[in-house]
Amino acid sequence: MDFISDNNPKHLKQVEAMLGGFPEYVKDAYSPTRSEECRGLHKSAFATPSAREYPINSKDNVFLGYAYAKSAGAPERTLENLKSAAKRLDVDLGPIDDCFKKEAGGVNEDDYALVVDLGEGEQHALYPIKSAFDILDSANQLTREFGSIPLHAFRKAALAITKAAAKFDMVSQLPKRVRHTGANRQFNPKSASRFAALRRDKYGDKAGDIYDDIVKAASEDPEQAEDFAKLAADMDEFNNVVYTQHVSNPYESFFTGHDIDELKKAAESLVVVSGTAIPMDDFVETATQKLATDFRKADRAILDPIVKAAKSDGGIITSGRLDELDESLQARFLHSLAELDKYAATSLAPQQTMDASGASTPVSGAAPQPSPQPATAATATAGPGGNITPAPAGLGTATAPTGAPGLASGVGTRFHTKNLPQAPAQPAVPPTGTV
Repeated sequence: MDFISDNNPKHLKQVEAMLGGFPEYVKDAYSPTRSEECRGLHKSAFATPSAREYPINSKDNVFLGYAYAKSAGAPERTLENLKSAAKRLDVDLGPIDDCFKKEAGGVNEDDYALVVDLGEGEQHALYPIKSAFDILDSANQLTREFGSIPLHAFRKAALAITKAAAKFDMVSQLPKRVRHTGANRQFNPKSASRFAALRRDKYGDKAGDIYDDIVKAASEDPEQAEDFAKLAADMDEFNNVVYTQHVSNPYESFFTGHDIDELKKAAESLVVVSGTAIPMDDFVETATQKLATDFRKADRAILDPIVKAAKSDGGIITSGRLDELDESLQARFLHSLAELDKYAATSLAPQQTMDASGASTPVSGAAPQPSPQPATAATATAGPGGNITPAPAGLGTATAPTGAPGLASGVGTRFHTKNLPQAPAQPAVPPTGTV
C-alpha cells in the first residue's frame, strides 16, 4: 500500500502537520485522480515495481511517496529507491527526515547502523557510522556480538556499516562476517540453492523441503529476498543451527550476486532502445538531431517528450517508456540513431565481483566481437529494482549475467557488442564450508 492506494490520509496528514505544509510544487496531495494518472506508467516508474507502488515519475509523487513511506514504516529498499529518485529529480527530502529525527528524540538514524525502538518514543542508537574510525570500530564490535543479537538485526546493522564503508572505499577492511552478511548485492539463486542443499544434508528431507520452498519463493520474487532470508534464518533458529567459520548464515548465502549500486549506476547512465544500450548523453544529443529530420509529426509527438525528459527521468524510466512504444516505431528509432555510426553497446555488468575473501576485484574486460549481421531487434525492458531485463540471446545479441541489463545489436552493422561476463557457476561469495 502507498499514498495513492491508501484511502486513509492519516500518514500524509501526519507529515503535513509536522512540516507545517507541503512544498509549493506538491499540488493536490490528496487528489483522487492521481491513481488514474499513474495507471499507464511502466513498472520501472515505481519505487516498488512488482506491486506498482510509490510512483517516482515526478517531483511531487516522490515527495509524497517518501512522506508516506516514512510515516507508514515502509521497507528500507523502498525508502532507498525513493531517495535515489529524489536525487535524480532534485527533490529535497531533508525536511521530512528532520521531522522524524526530532520526533525520535534527536537521534539521527543515518549516523548509526542500528536504532532500536524501545517504545513510548524512546530509542537506543547502536554502532555509530559517522566517520571512518566509527565504521571500523562499530564493525569490530558488531562482529564480537554476533550470536548475541538476532540475526536479522545483525544483517541490518552490517548492511548499514557496509554501505557507509563504501563511501570511504574501505569495505575490504571490514571483518569478513560483516562484509558477507551485510553485502549490498543481488539475490543469487545458485548460492541460495546450495545453502538449502547443505541444510537438507544435515537436517533431513522434511527440513530440506522447507528450505527449498523458501529459496524457490525468493527466486520467483527476488525483490522480497530479504524477507525470505529472514524466514530461512527463523528456520535455522528452529533447527538450532550454530554459525561458525564453516557454517554460513542465510544472508551470506542469499546475497552473493552483482553489486546493486553498480547495477543501478550503470542502468541510469544508459538508454535501451529496442534492445540496444546507448550512453545517455549520446542518446539525447543524437535523438534530438534525428527526430527533426527522420520522423513524421505524429511520431515526433510521441518520441520528443521522452527524449526531452530523458536526463531528468534517468536511463531506467526512459528505457521503460521506450519499451512501451509500438515495436515498429522502436525499430525505426533505433535504425535512425544507428545511422550515425558512433555507438558500441556498452557492458552494464558490474566491474567488480566479491571473491571468497570478501575483497572486491576487477572483472577483466572482454575483447569486442565482430559486428553482427543484420537481425531483428531484440527487446530489453526496465525491470524491478532498477535493473533491465536482458534480451534473449541470439543473433545480434549479447548475453548478460543474471540481473544485469541486457544488450543487443539488432540494426545493420552499425552497432557491435562486447562480451559480457556470465553469472558464475559458483557463487561470487561461496558459503563458508559445509554444515
